[in-house]
Amino acid sequence: MDKKWLIPLIFFIFFVGCRLELSLPQIGVVENEKALAGVLSDTSSGRVVFSETIDTTVNYIDSVETQFSQIRTYADHLSVWENGMVENYTGLNSHFQGIQRLKSGQFIVLSGGDVNIPSSNLFIARLGSRSPQGRYRSNILQNNMPDSDDKIVAVLSIDDQMWHAGGISVLGDVLAVPLEDSDSGKIIFYDVTNPENPVLFDHYIDRPTSKSGAIALTKLSNGRFLLAAWSDSDQLENRIDFYLSNSTDFDRGFSNDSYSTWFHTEVQAANIQDANFSNFQTINFINQSDGKLFLAGLHNTSDAAPIINGSDWVDLYTVDFINDDYQTIPVITKVANKQFFCVDNHGNFDAAGGIYTDSLGSLGVYSAYFWKEDDQIQFSEFRWVDDTITIIDDGWIELYRDKNFRNSNIIIDYVDRNHRDYSDYNTISFGDRASSAKWLLPVDYQYLLFEHSNFKGKMKQLLGTGVVTEIDDLGDFYFGDITSSSHYCRIVIDDISESWIDLFEHDTFEGRRLSITAGSGGILGNYDNISVEGSSGFNDKVSSVRYQLPEGVVYKLYQHSNYEGSYITLTGNGEVEEISNLRDLSFSDKTSSSKFNL
Repeated sequence: MDKKWLIPLIFFIFFVGCRLELSLPQIGVVENEKALAGVLSDTSSGRVVFSETIDTTVNYIDSVETQFSQIRTYADHLSVWENGMVENYTGLNSHFQGIQRLKSGQFIVLSGGDVNIPSSNLFIARLGSRSPQGRYRSNILQNNMPDSDDKIVAVLSIDDQMWHAGGISVLGDVLAVPLEDSDSGKIIFYDVTNPENPVLFDHYIDRPTSKSGAIALTKLSNGRFLLAAWSDSDQLENRIDFYLSNSTDFDRGFSNDSYSTWFHTEVQAANIQDANFSNFQTINFINQSDGKLFLAGLHNTSDAAPIINGSDWVDLYTVDFINDDYQTIPVITKVANKQFFCVDNHGNFDAAGGIYTDSLGSLGVYSAYFWKEDDQIQFSEFRWVDDTITIIDDGWIELYRDKNFRNSNIIIDYVDRNHRDYSDYNTISFGDRASSAKWLLPVDYQYLLFEHSNFKGKMKQLLGTGVVTEIDDLGDFYFGDITSSSHYCRIVIDDISESWIDLFEHDTFEGRRLSITAGSGGILGNYDNISVEGSSGFNDKVSSVRYQLPEGVVYKLYQHSNYEGSYITLTGNGEVEEISNLRDLSFSDKTSSSKFNL
């Protein structure tokens, strides 16, 4: 077959209407019919007034460009159960289109559409296992399955004519949704104060001759609301139409006529950026504390993702209105861009992406994949990073596959340290792969890297400093591409209950490992009677030792059973200590019993 027909053939097969397991979102169960009423009409009867209760609070970022540069480019992976409420069919145009995390914290909303039904939809998921504040963190560390409380809880069928629901935007408890068909568009609004029961505003923006691929919504310093509608697929030049609300009361809505139109060819550039405004799948405003307004655009460099996949980028722009006259055409200047890495079908910026800001001034990115995978909907959280830390529960470690924090990585949060087996990196497909590291730990904690699985071999200590600390090349410490296990540890212990002693069969911490803790009593009267790593007996086998004991606490190794014969003492100073070869103390392969000297 002539290769020039290969790509068209792939596209033809992909567009066929047969059902596949991996395919596009379609309505499965419709809830909240009250919320759906009036989508296609603007009637004053039964009008619901939201202005007294609706929250339109803006979350401000202290320094947008700085915090944008600090967002991690590799993500925490998450999933929610589709809960029998989402069906999938085939088609490149029919997929999840937008994602936003709601103000209530535990909820995300996805937009989507199906040209074959036709229908535009919203999918609302509650992550019951996650905290409403801060990062979600991965919810699939255990068995690659989300918690049963992480699931789709509502599905809304919006419009059977305008089947495409595009890149969405959230402001406080207002959700803005752009709709379009082949040649026209509409922007509607929901009150999501109760995320499981969204209520539709009866005003909308009608765009009878313009499509609405993605929108951004914010509140200005004068109290009025600004909406930007991005169009890149209709008969006109790629552009943003700006709308200003009729008043400071959101319930009074917007005029159907945009007050200004900005064309993509007018983009300017700063900071050695290219003057480019891409075909964005999502646009979102970001407000800086000093009043400066930014616009973020998310896109994938391929027009045929995921069949022909490109790279995922967020471009950052300033939006400047001369003399704060919001009825003029703004100056839009590109100030930064950044590549993100969506892997393992947990996101794609040509599918669904969204910017997230919280009340604490954090800035992050979310992305979802095109379709559900089996009975789960998969998405990613590109996390923000705090500058400082005081409690260990906020601690984390990042290990990267390549030098200079490149390629894939693993994220080990302190609170999730027991959700995976970090005693053997082969079980998480990261054995002998760590080449660089970043971490944030309080000054009394450290993270220990080990050369071999089961905490054996050489050890590298990553000490907490209270701020983000980095090693761009672990090879500089002779530890590049050799890490096979790891664990958290206090730098200095002062309580005997925290004591631990690891005895190794061979020198340099190799061979079988006998782990002794104060919690187990630490008293072993006869090494002939113990089993270590599945093999019986450990008498006269100890050749190296690694331990941590509080200041002045003594642990003794005896030559004979029942604590008889000559002995050596391990005296604690609170820190981790090592004896790589007991031959140096003339005590290699001699230990037959041991205990604390209390």
